[in-house]
Amino acid sequence: MRLRMTCAVLFSMLSAFLINTAVSASPSIAFQPSSKQVELGDEFTLNAVILDVEGLFGVSFEMQYDGNILDYVGTSAGDFMGDDVVFLDMKGDNNVSIAVSMKAGASPASGSGTIAIITFRAKAEGVSQISYRQETLSLQSSDGTPISATVVDGSVAVGSEPVFSIDPAESQLEPGDEVTLNAAISDVKELFGVSFEMQYDGNILDYVSASVGDFMGNDIVFLDMKGDNSVSIAVSMKAGASPASGSGIIAIITFRAKAEGTSQISYRQETLSLQRGDGTLIPAAVEDGKVTVSDTAASGLALFIDPSAKEVWVGEQFPMEVKIENATKLYAASFDLQFDKTMLKAVSAISGDFLGNDVINMEMPDDGSVSIGVSMKAGSVGVDGSGTIAIVTFEAIGDGDTDISFNSETITLKDTNDSAIDGFNSLNVNPGNISVRRPSLVPNGKLIRTWGHIRINREQKNGQEAAD
Repeated sequence: MRLRMTCAVLFSMLSAFLINTAVSASPSIAFQPSSKQVELGDEFTLNAVILDVEGLFGVSFEMQYDGNILDYVGTSAGDFMGDDVVFLDMKGDNNVSIAVSMKAGASPASGSGTIAIITFRAKAEGVSQISYRQETLSLQSSDGTPISATVVDGSVAVGSEPVFSIDPAESQLEPGDEVTLNAAISDVKELFGVSFEMQYDGNILDYVSASVGDFMGNDIVFLDMKGDNSVSIAVSMKAGASPASGSGIIAIITFRAKAEGTSQISYRQETLSLQRGDGTLIPAAVEDGKVTVSDTAASGLALFIDPSAKEVWVGEQFPMEVKIENATKLYAASFDLQFDKTMLKAVSAISGDFLGNDVINMEMPDDGSVSIGVSMKAGSVGVDGSGTIAIVTFEAIGDGDTDISFNSETITLKDTNDSAIDGFNSLNVNPGNISVRRPSLVPNGKLIRTWGHIRINREQKNGQEAAD
């Protein structure tokens, strides 16, 4: 019991640090929003706001920023101290000094509101701290009495917005199976701590455990706490550590399937907190996932061509998809496709979306075949479910009928351990059939295109079809 209470207390303390929910009764001056994500070239505003002040008549301060990342554009007065004020701003070297004062006879302002609205332009990628110089901050009452206040700084990140996602986004499994999902971050800069709540359907899934990912290093504080159909996780680096930038895995969460159905796996946006080492927040988008549990989810492994049949004209280029169904922990796939080289020619191949941002290799020997290899990038985990592995584009070069089939001796479906995935020994393989037709000329020189028993004379003025 004592250990459990200690963990709960530690988690609460860490979450409070990361989420930064501390509230002070004394006046403070802050930025709103406290953190902002913008694109290169964007022009944007930050509000200098005062909180919980009594009897404010005048205020002045110097605000600092990184001039390598941001250009100062201008400042205007906020509405907290009214419309009839004296307002001054002066740009310095990577700073701007601002002063706002009411006029003689005006009633001082109390409460919270906007003192000034500052406009910047993003000129280079990176993170700029936006800070008040405490020694320059001056708040005064109408009789000149100083008003003490604390400062709360902010930050602006220029570049792509980080995305907090679930990897893989979709999983399929049978009741009793376990699945691991990665809480992953992409395109983040200077991450020091993160906390979040992940929700799931407790009627379909049981939470098993969570472990830390490798993105933030090994010497970290990691806590997880199971709730009602949810799990809360907090990860923080220790003092003095260098923040992490880039993309990677924050935490690895394991669930067990206990009933059939589909469970959404979602982040509660209001609980997501990403922080830099100085405590400023990093805004991020979230992408949720789902887990489907079915008695047949892990059976019926199949590899097939889609569509299963297609009609084309000689000279036409067309795509054919190589799809997989009911795969478990698939990391890499390779196979040879065979076809009649007098009718078809392989032109190109691209990866499908099933294995994510994967790597594809293609070889096209002149023997009526094409060799395809698709692999996830190093460090990825295998994916479950169904989807498109590759899209191969062919050109029809001769008329007739031909199958696009798999050479069964060349098929490999591997997991991260380079072992065949579950169900490989009973793999179902289905080809696709292509009918290639050639336009022909009738004796009067008119073009006839023939499909089955229908021919269309494009010179017929009445546009009707003539029976073959």
